Amino acid sequence: MIVFILDLEFNPVALRQTEISVQNAFSGFRSIPVNLNFAAIMNRAIEASREPFFITLYAGEQLEHGFHSELQDWFKELPDDCAGICLQPSEPTSDVLPLSSIAPRGPVVWRREAVAGMIGETGEDIGKPDASGSFLTSVNLPFEQYVLLEMMYRLSSAWTWREYRTQSWKARYFSSSPGWRKSKEEWSCIHPIISSIPRTVSVTAIPIITVVVCTFDNAEYLPWSIRSMLIQSFTDWELIVIDDGSQDDTGEKLQPYAIDPRVILIRNEENRGKAFCLNKALSLARGKWLLELDADDWLTPDCLEVIAEQALTSDDIGAFYAHHYEWLERSNKQLLFKRIELPLPEITPERLLSSASPLAPRSYRIRILKELGGWWEHDPYQGRLYEDVQLLIRISSRYTVKHIRKALYHRRIRNASITRRNQGNYERWAGWMRRELLRAENIEVN
Repeated sequence: MIVFILDLEFNPVALRQTEISVQNAFSGFRSIPVNLNFAAIMNRAIEASREPFFITLYAGEQLEHGFHSELQDWFKELPDDCAGICLQPSEPTSDVLPLSSIAPRGPVVWRREAVAGMIGETGEDIGKPDASGSFLTSVNLPFEQYVLLEMMYRLSSAWTWREYRTQSWKARYFSSSPGWRKSKEEWSCIHPIISSIPRTVSVTAIPIITVVVCTFDNAEYLPWSIRSMLIQSFTDWELIVIDDGSQDDTGEKLQPYAIDPRVILIRNEENRGKAFCLNKALSLARGKWLLELDADDWLTPDCLEVIAEQALTSDDIGAFYAHHYEWLERSNKQLLFKRIELPLPEITPERLLSSASPLAPRSYRIRILKELGGWWEHDPYQGRLYEDVQLLIRISSRYTVKHIRKALYHRRIRNASITRRNQGNYERWAGWMRRELLRAENIEVN
């Protein structure tokens, strides 16, 4: 039997303690320590193995001598539809916090048959967009610390689980989380996503909301972004993805979604910029409202439902925006919860142009977008920068833009983004925008 030891915190002392406990508890069992890309490593090992079960431990957890005999007893009474075993310590320690005090730990023992259904030869996520038989790699799940839980939730629709209390398995404990990691906020944001199953519904004649993703060389972010669409509680939507001439494997990452009739995939042969892509999507959109979703961001599961409720009862609103969560992407791609960003409570053309505050999500009434001629592409940067600001300024000068006081969007902040790389260009663009508003629409913005 394989025993995987997940060393998420790169703690060699804790890892060694767990390895020694496995050696003492089992004879002939193979332990595999993993820390980086562990989902792919586990998938490959499971695919190659023919053992009916495997074990996952976190570095710092320990097995006692009696674990092997207890495990054999559990196996005897395990029904065929049971995917594995969750364990609880029989006598939890009270002076420190267990791992499960914030998030559940996830199973310790797994049935290989349940997990190995669609693991490919490379150990990568294959088949359906939800990769329904493999542990999700960081492309499909950027929060690897929850990979066991995500698999448990995904299998629970077809499999059962058993739970036992035991003294022969010792949970790992810690006194506190690192100061830079807001574990409670992180879990409250991620749990609704990984515990939701992508919805398959019949396609309606005319969707209410058209969601548009414009992407250029963002292949590694797209599966997580699109997953947030597939689990929406509101299902009357369509998704248009515009690949703006990407040179990476964007096409390969998008291909599994082509089977969903709600998803429309478009590719530009050359890079044309954000405004061009949005205008192309606008020409194809069948919905009454258009919502922008950046390729590296994601929606809360109730985002479209909340916006639809507001949109369907507001005849005089030109656009909506809401609160959003901010996540800081570190150099190793780890995401750290930063804060809930509270945008301007009320926007005017003057406030938008002077502050350039990021507003997300942004949802526009499509009739008004077409009335205004869509996004301008004739600015100094050909619609590649600040296209969101210019459109909201034009809409807010004529229509009400309503603020929804709820966080509905997750915004990833990364140093490599086009906005971060061009922060010094805003003043030039703002000067042009003031002149153009006065010339083209007789709007004076100070």
